[in-house]
Amino acid sequence: MSKILSKISFTGIALFSLLSCNVSSAYKPIVFEASISGKQQVPQNNSRGKGSAKIVLSGDEINATLTVNINDLAGTAINSLLHNPSRPGSSSLPIVQLAGETSQIVLNQEQVKELKSGLMYINITSTKFEAGELRGQFFEKL
Repeated sequence: MSKILSKISFTGIALFSLLSCNVSSAYKPIVFEASISGKQQVPQNNSRGKGSAKIVLSGDEINATLTVNINDLAGTAINSLLHNPSRPGSSSLPIVQLAGETSQIVLNQEQVKELKSGLMYINITSTKFEAGELRGQFFEKL
C-alpha cells in the first residue's frame, strides 16, 4: 500500500511541476521599447529632445506599465500620449493620455495585437511643438 501511495504522490508532484513550468512561461511579461526623437515625428522637426520609453505588458496581456524618460525638449512638455494603430511615418489618434513618467494602462485585445505588431507609438507634445515634439515607435525587446 505504501508503494502505491508513494507512486501516486510522486506522479502528482511531477505532474504539478510540469504544469507549473508551462503556466509560468505562458504568463511571462513582454517588454516593448521605443527610442524617442523629433526625427520620428510626423512631420519631422529639428528638436534636440530625445528619450526612451518602455511598456511592460503583464502576463495577462491586459495590464501594462509604461515608463518614459525625455530630456532637452525645445518647449515645456504639455502631454505624453499613446497612439495606435500606426506604422512609422504615419499618424493615428491617441488612445491614452499618460500621467507622468510612469503610467499604469489597460489595453484591450486589439490594442495588444497592434502593440505586438509594432503599430503603437508615444508622442510628446510641448509648448514649442503643440502637434508633437518627440515620437517613438514601440517594438518588442528581443
